[in-house]
Amino acid sequence: GVPIDDALKAILTGPPSADASLKWLYPYDKTTWPLGTLAPLLQWTPTAAPIDAIYIHLTGKSYEYKGFFGRPPALPAGAPFVHHPIPQDVWKSALTSCAGGTLTASVVVASGGAAWGPITQTWNVASGPLKGTVYYQSYGTSLAKNYEGGIGGDGLFGGATLAIKGGSSDPTLVAGSNGGHDACRVCHSVSLDGSRMIVQQGLDYGASSSYALNGAYAETPYGAGDIGKFGWIGMYPDGSIGLSNGAPLHAKELPASQLYDMATATVVPSVGLEAFVTKAGFPAFSPDGKHVAFSLYTGAGTAETGPGDGSQLVAMDFDRTTNTFSNPKLLYKAPADKAPGWVSFLPTNDAVVFVVQSRTNNANEFMMTRYGARGELYWSDLATGTAHSLDMANGKEAGVSYLPSGANAHDDDTTLQYEPTINPVVSGGYAWVVFMSRRMYGNVATIDPW
Repeated sequence: GVPIDDALKAILTGPPSADASLKWLYPYDKTTWPLGTLAPLLQWTPTAAPIDAIYIHLTGKSYEYKGFFGRPPALPAGAPFVHHPIPQDVWKSALTSCAGGTLTASVVVASGGAAWGPITQTWNVASGPLKGTVYYQSYGTSLAKNYEGGIGGDGLFGGATLAIKGGSSDPTLVAGSNGGHDACRVCHSVSLDGSRMIVQQGLDYGASSSYALNGAYAETPYGAGDIGKFGWIGMYPDGSIGLSNGAPLHAKELPASQLYDMATATVVPSVGLEAFVTKAGFPAFSPDGKHVAFSLYTGAGTAETGPGDGSQLVAMDFDRTTNTFSNPKLLYKAPADKAPGWVSFLPTNDAVVFVVQSRTNNANEFMMTRYGARGELYWSDLATGTAHSLDMANGKEAGVSYLPSGANAHDDDTTLQYEPTINPVVSGGYAWVVFMSRRMYGNVATIDPW
């Protein structure tokens, strides 16, 4: 936004009037920020009269910032002034000053010659940055163009896997390229040490490739005889072996789960697996490699778990020296018409976060996020097998949603969470979970969730 004159600044710093229609849309109150992140885009609801300028006030234990901004020049005439970033240099100094404490943000707007607000939030600030790299799937990137139907430009866009680190303003292309649909590289699994990524090829989700994440992202395709074996495989922390996913992949039945050598694609003999589970859904190993968890999609199970039907989330001990699976334990049993999956271990190795599919999509696909599917994040500890909903991460506090809703089928954004993955190392005093969501992003992304 542009600088403002003293008269407008006097309005913004004078006593404001309350406006019930002026509310925060993003960020969320009580958000915890790691150091080194990009500044958030502050978003709010429009007022009755057009907003002419805003006043951003940040305060911490030993920090204060006052920023005044008029309408940004890029904002078209008549368009509402409903979001504005905190300047990046300001954001960096604010987080650094408030590391390990709290940061309070308030916004006052000038509209119709009067000041309205303030709207205020208090955020937590971690004591350090988010370590590591986040790998994520993109269906609309211009970094790899392999699909037609894009709006504008050359009409092309692409499916690819991208990577981003804290503090980066742009992602890096890891997998995927220009070309036909067979150049799409989206659905993937990453070893916890960050050395290997397995990505499915094309749009039929059958063939897979291995990528050397520490070797310039070199791609090694698996052979034609390995079709259907490695989609969303759960890799051992060092990427040397993996337990294959046996749950249906986009409604396609997959082979029984087995342990594979990820370099040679050969079966690794194991002990204790087949007697318990035939098809393990979305398996994941713990960071120390001593446990594995998965959805018991099919298999004999035990008296505690019952036979596998996709409603059970279980954990087993694993001994890498003998490749022995043992001591199966039930972590969660879903009610009728629900199912657990997409599990990830905490860095402490003794608990997991997973998604409970609360509504199957319209294509009856197991654990998919599209076509009306709904999901909620849960956690369970291995010692007691007691599961709890992660209400705050799902968007609820004391059972009440704090998320904006109501527009374009966003009637309940607290059930639009999927695919959690936990950073295997603690950083800044926290264990961080990255997950996909179809909830509204303030007033920027408000189309139908699906």
